[in-house]
Order: sequence, then structure tokens, then C-alpha cells
Amino acid sequence: MPNPGKILGHVWNKTEDTLKVQLQDNDDGKLTKRAILSRLGRAYNPLGIISPTMIEVKRIYRDSCEEQKNWNAEFSPALTRQWNNWTKQLRDIEVPRSLMPAGETKAIELHLFTQASALACSTVAIAVVDQDSRKSKGLIASKSRLAKRNTSIPRLELVSGQMGANLARNLTRALKRLPIQGREKPWEMDERQGDANREGSRWSSERSRIVA
Repeated sequence: MPNPGKILGHVWNKTEDTLKVQLQDNDDGKLTKRAILSRLGRAYNPLGIISPTMIEVKRIYRDSCEEQKNWNAEFSPALTRQWNNWTKQLRDIEVPRSLMPAGETKAIELHLFTQASALACSTVAIAVVDQDSRKSKGLIASKSRLAKRNTSIPRLELVSGQMGANLARNLTRALKRLPIQGREKPWEMDERQGDANREGSRWSSERSRIVA
């Protein structure tokens, strides 16, 4: 990449006008729990452009903890292979820097989607930009977290719904000067959240209130 720049801690490819996250190599090359946490702490990712792929490395770290080795013990061969595969995939991830090409913007629609599985809960915000000459869309921000083990899918859907609702409110405040149009609640959630609502527990009721 010729003459890369930096924006918000991301590597900026000026030729293609794209952003990517660069993970620094560990000093001694050993893969341990301590080293992995140190390297992940350097992966500055405020916009969440690599949130989906971060789930994989969080799972790798959780599996390493379940091996019950000390902080400086090297990873097993299986976890080492998984880590190496993840770092290779990370190098190929690039996203466009600009959501709005040059020209007058008539309107911006904000769409949020949430999803959950036995592995993770996630939410993503997409902007659809309407201009005189074209319509374009792109990633604004995303969030993800590992799912707690032995939790029902409907409950995890409520967790992802809460994540989406919080992200939507934060983005609405941050982008209030832009011509954003659309529904009052722009998030799309799985119908299985209704199953959690029917549980009637205080936990479910509180999260349903936040989403609503």
C-alpha cells in the first residue's frame, strides 16, 4: 500500500479511499493468553468495522481460558492454527471511508439490524444515502459480543435488540445535523424475541422496555 495514512487509528488507503484495521505483531511471537489480550488491546476499532470477525478471536480466547493453563503458557496447536487463520482474514478486510460521494445529499436513511445465535449477539447500522445522481449505502457502526453459555436464543435476541436500540439512539444524537429520514425506530429484530417476552421475567421485561 503506497503512502498509507491514519484516520481514527485505522490504516487509510488513500488510493482506494478505504479503511482497515492493523493488528501489531507480538514482540516475542509466543501465543499466550497474556500476549493475545495485549495484541487485542492495540486493535483500535471505535467504529466496529471488524466487530463480526472479532467474535472469532474472542471465542479463541475463551477456549484458551477453558484449557486452564497459566497466563504465559503457549496455546495448543489447534488454537494456534485458529489464531493464525484469523489474522490472515483480518488483513483482507477493508471498508469504504466515505458514505457520501461528492454531491448534494437529499436524505439519509438509517437502518439497524440485530441478530443472535448460540455464539454471539450483534447489531449493525447501515446508512442509505440518497443523492440526485445515485443512491449509495455503507456501514456506519457495529457492535458484537460473545453469547453467554446456556442462554436461550430468545433471551439472546433480546440482548441483541437492546444493543441495537442503544446504538440507534447514540447514532441519532451523533448525526442530528444530517438529513436523516425514516421510521422513529429503525431497527430490525428477530421474531423470536417475542418468545422471551412471554417468559414474563423481570430480566425480559426490562430489556423489552429498552428495545421498545
